[in-house]
Amino acid sequence: MPIEIKVGPPVLTINQGSTFMVTSECGEIDPHQEHGVFAKDTRFLSAYRFTINGQRWDLHSSAQISYYSASLHFTNPPLITTEGELGPRQIWLALTRTVGDGIHEDFAIVNYSLTPVRLFFELEMRSDFADLFDVKRHVLVRRGVLSSEWVPAAGASQLITTYRHQDFERSVIYKVLRHTTPPSFTNGQLVFELRLAPGEQWHTCGYIIPVYDGRKHEPIYPCHQVTAGNTPLDELQRRWQQAATVCSTSNEVVQHTFRQSVHDMGALRLYDQDFSEDVWLPAAGVPWFVAVFGRDSLVAALQTMLIHYPFALGALAKLAEYQAGELDDYRDAEPGKILHELRCGERAHFHLIPHTPYYGTATATWMAMAFKSTRHAPASAITMSDGKTPATPSSILMVASWICRPGCVNCRAMSMTPN
Repeated sequence: MPIEIKVGPPVLTINQGSTFMVTSECGEIDPHQEHGVFAKDTRFLSAYRFTINGQRWDLHSSAQISYYSASLHFTNPPLITTEGELGPRQIWLALTRTVGDGIHEDFAIVNYSLTPVRLFFELEMRSDFADLFDVKRHVLVRRGVLSSEWVPAAGASQLITTYRHQDFERSVIYKVLRHTTPPSFTNGQLVFELRLAPGEQWHTCGYIIPVYDGRKHEPIYPCHQVTAGNTPLDELQRRWQQAATVCSTSNEVVQHTFRQSVHDMGALRLYDQDFSEDVWLPAAGVPWFVAVFGRDSLVAALQTMLIHYPFALGALAKLAEYQAGELDDYRDAEPGKILHELRCGERAHFHLIPHTPYYGTATATWMAMAFKSTRHAPASAITMSDGKTPATPSSILMVASWICRPGCVNCRAMSMTPN
C-alpha cells in the first residue's frame, strides 16, 4: 500500500534564544498558516505583509544567512502612479532581518528608473497573541481583550498592541526608526509616502519588540548585521565553538558536517535557562519545540558528551529544578519523575494544559538514572565547584525510588541492567 507523504508550504525560519519568526519565502506572515513571531509560547505577530501602492512586491531571492538572520530582495510589479505608468523592475527593495531578543528589520528602497517617482510603501500587521498549542491545531480561541495605540514621534514612532486576560498580559511594539519620511498609521497600516529621484535610496528600520515578564525585549543587533557581531550572544556562541571538541580529518564532508553540527547545537541555546557561560540547555527543536524537554535534553547531553560535557550539567541542573515532588494525576506527576515538557503560554498559565510541567514520560526518568555511571558523565556532573548541584544525591535517589516503587516491574529490570 503506497504511503502518502505530505510536504507543507516552504517557510523561512530564523531564531535565537526563545524568540523565532516563521514566514513564507516572501517574508510575509500568512494568518491562515503556521506563521508568526513567537516567544514564550505566544504568537506576537499573526499577520504581516508589505506592499507598494497596495500591490505585492515581486520576490527575486530570499535566504537564511545564519540561524538568526535572513535576507530578501524584491522589485516592483507594474504600477500606475500619479506621474503615469511605472514599468516592472524599476524599484528595488532589500529587506534584512535579525533575531536577537527582539527582531530588527532593515528596509532599503532604491529608484533605478530614469525619472522621479512618488510611491506609497505600506506595512500591514496584526496580532492575535494565540497560544502555540492553538496555532498548531488551527483552532484559535480569543480569551482576552486586545487594544492598539499609535504613538507618532519625530525620532521613533510606535504601534503598541496589548493583550490582557486576567493576570496574563503580553504586548508587542513595532517601532519605526531612522527614517527620513515619517510614517502615518491609517486603515490598519503603517504608510510611508516616498519621493525618490533617479538613483536615490530610502531607508528605515523596524523593531519588533515582544513584551513579556515585565520587560521589553528590544533587538540587540545594529542595522544590516546579518552575520556574527560583538553582542553578548555572539560572544557566548564563540565561547561554545572554542570549547567544543575539534574534528580534524582529510575528509572535507565529515569535517564540514561536524562543524555545522556544532554550530547548529549553539543555535538551539535557550539563553534564559543558562546556569553559566559554559553550562546551558538546548531547546528540543526549532520552531515548535523551543522549550525545556526532559528526554530531548538528556539525549542531546548523552550524544554530545565527547563534544562538550557541560550539556549534561545544564540538562541535569534544569531537570532537577523541576523534578516532581508530589502526586498529580493531571500532570502525570509522581515523586521522583523527570519532566517531559515545560510550557509557559496562556493555556499553561491558566492550567488548560498540564504542561506546567508535564511528566507524561517514563523514558526521561530512566535516562536521568543513566548519568549515575561515570562511563557516561564526568564526576563534576554530580556536584559542581560553584555549589550548584545539577544532580544531587537526593534527586538521584528520588529517581531510583520512582523506578523501584512498590509493585513496579522496573525495579527488577533495572537490577538486571549492567553498570
